[in-house]
Amino acid sequence: MNTRDISEAKSDVVPATKAAPIPVNGKVLFLIDNLLVMGGAEGALSKIVRGLPALGFPCSIATFHLRKDPEYLALFPCEIREFPMSRTYDLQALRTALALRKFVRQEKIDIIHTMFPTSDLWGGPLAQLGGRIKLVSGRRDLGIVRESKHEWMYRLLAGHFDQVQAVSQAASQACIERDGIRPERVFTVHNGVEIEAIASQPRMAHLHGIYGLNPDGATVIASVGQIWPVKGLDVFIDAAAIVCRQFPKTNFLIAGFANEEWSQRLNAQIDSLGLQNNVKIIGYVRSIIPLLKAADIFCLMSRSEGLSNALLEAMACGLPVVATNVGGTPEVVADG
Repeated sequence: MNTRDISEAKSDVVPATKAAPIPVNGKVLFLIDNLLVMGGAEGALSKIVRGLPALGFPCSIATFHLRKDPEYLALFPCEIREFPMSRTYDLQALRTALALRKFVRQEKIDIIHTMFPTSDLWGGPLAQLGGRIKLVSGRRDLGIVRESKHEWMYRLLAGHFDQVQAVSQAASQACIERDGIRPERVFTVHNGVEIEAIASQPRMAHLHGIYGLNPDGATVIASVGQIWPVKGLDVFIDAAAIVCRQFPKTNFLIAGFANEEWSQRLNAQIDSLGLQNNVKIIGYVRSIIPLLKAADIFCLMSRSEGLSNALLEAMACGLPVVATNVGGTPEVVADG
């Protein structure tokens, strides 16, 4: 697949009229289910809390599960509060709800921006209850992480959100058709990348040597994303086996935070296909751009996508892309 000029991936509004009455400035609380890894949502949140204060929107973050790693927390330069919760519906959850609601009122929060089901359907509405606070829901996928119980709850609470911000036209359409959100409240705000920052980063030297790849000069095909079933990395490895029959020195790199169980399954798949010298799972790479610049091709085999940040970063690095036709991917990748 060839890639469109990345500058074409502009933010659109669906529809372009009757915007929800969101304040022009004010304190924003981002409420996210978990802050444990650095996936697409967490990466976007890191950028947002760095950029919004300069526009008149001081930010803070609340989460139910927090990774207390100083290096990780430094990626989110704002106040972060954990409201511990092991189960969504028990006495502890009620205490958590009351503590969150108290925090929202003490801090005089103007906008609650929720991310993912527990925050969307439970935390945000309870924290907002009876107040002047505007509730915004960020929809970053096509509902792949939802359970069946979430489906009817999203429809039940459809009128509760003052605005829904989706990362692609496909995600916006899903909100309207599946969740029953009124179209005038749904906005498409495509993910973005910082072109100048990407351009300023160097190409990784000695990529083959660092990761023990086949000799320098052999093709490197990279896939970046959280290592779990949705990303289709099992398909990526099956494809690697086919490619290596004809081009036996081709290298395949998988980078991203790992689900331990899924990583073990992928490693077993690699072993069973005899690809130990071709496919490397390298885990989380803090600065992915130098690696992408040193690769030759980017591959995204997702079973579902809102709009992949890794895909946009690969395009910004000038890589040709092979990707599955899911979610928002065809909005930025032109087939053929």
